[in-house]
Amino acid sequence: RRLKAGGEADPGWMSRSLVTNSTINTAGIALTTIGLQASVGTLVGKTLMSAVTQPMAYNQAGALVSVDVFSLQASTNVLLAHLIGLAFVNIMTRILNKAAPRAQLA
Repeated sequence: RRLKAGGEADPGWMSRSLVTNSTINTAGIALTTIGLQASVGTLVGKTLMSAVTQPMAYNQAGALVSVDVFSLQASTNVLLAHLIGLAFVNIMTRILNKAAPRAQLA
């Protein structure tokens, strides 16, 4: 609101906001990585089980495997989005630290 009125933003508030966003991005990266590893394990298990039971036959589970691949792609997209967000937060924090004196960021 202050920025729209032509005022300045509080550097301390901006710093706290960036740290909070960084924490959220890091938690998102961790949870997405855990989910991605679980999905890859499930997909590998399905693939190995279908290869053992019917090595040369056409199986209907192939359609489910392709859906799982799209799920893995979506997980990697979320992971990339969190990493990009974290990179921008780090850039903004560096800019904020250069612009504001150290005493105001507490």
